[in-house]
Amino acid sequence: MIVTFDSNAYRNLVLNLTLDEAKKKIQEIKNFEREKKIIPMMCTTVAMELLTHLADPHNTRSFKSCLNACQVMYMHCGNSSEFRLLPLPETQIAKEYFNIENQKFIDTQIAIGQILFEISNSPCVNTVNAYRETIAAIKNFITSAEQTLADQVECMCKNLDPGFSNWTLFITNKENRRKYLNYIHSEDFQNATASAYLCALVMKLHEQGYKIELTEEQIRNQIKTYRESYQASLNLRVWFFSQLVNGGFDLNSNSRTNFLWDELILHFVGRKCNGDEILLVTSDKKMNEAAKKANQNVLIKTYDEYLNYIGMSNK
Repeated sequence: MIVTFDSNAYRNLVLNLTLDEAKKKIQEIKNFEREKKIIPMMCTTVAMELLTHLADPHNTRSFKSCLNACQVMYMHCGNSSEFRLLPLPETQIAKEYFNIENQKFIDTQIAIGQILFEISNSPCVNTVNAYRETIAAIKNFITSAEQTLADQVECMCKNLDPGFSNWTLFITNKENRRKYLNYIHSEDFQNATASAYLCALVMKLHEQGYKIELTEEQIRNQIKTYRESYQASLNLRVWFFSQLVNGGFDLNSNSRTNFLWDELILHFVGRKCNGDEILLVTSDKKMNEAAKKANQNVLIKTYDEYLNYIGMSNK
């Protein structure tokens, strides 16, 4: 079995611990994992989330916490000669659906692993500064994607409802609210989501020079396959968009645009890598609910549940 942690699992692991204490704890976890033949692998999306905070001022709690979390993550999933990294969804799906090695995203994965290797070897400000341009680019990618999501959703809401305000759709129109929710919970919404994701991926592959030509039947089959394979991720999207009728779901506050990265991480749920099942460790309530709605027996656990699963108490 393979296990992968989300960003909060690593940040919670280092919380209130010195770096030496955190390293000792992750080594204990690795020992228990080895006994159960569990292989830890890092998620590139999680690595990017942690690296983003290394662009913060060096005296902030977020910088110090994520610097320690980056080291612990690398220690968990790598050593002095190699690191184990799960593919980004864009890499995974390009291979699975189009039999294409998505080199741009593969290079991104390797580059991020190498930065973490250097930080793990020399965890100091000078090492971070040596990669400040790359880290700044990662932060810009994360923040731009989140702001684009907020802007696009707000634009969608204003088009759907001229009276849209306070991030609430159809405040005075129960019938339109009902119709909206019916659509969000429909198969059509999931098909549209799958289609949009696959079209975006095809465009990215076209930019790299790959030519992809599909019949309408092939497109329909791919949408159906995506919907069946990535139901947990789709469930989280359904929850996210359904909140827009509940009042005050401001995407510019409470880190709500983090949904983007949680959705990507959920692509691992119910999947395998080289024939081994993947267990996702996250204490995020909505991610757990979305995964278990897709399959009650799916391999997803909170951090405390995982420690109990491997036979280690959380002290």
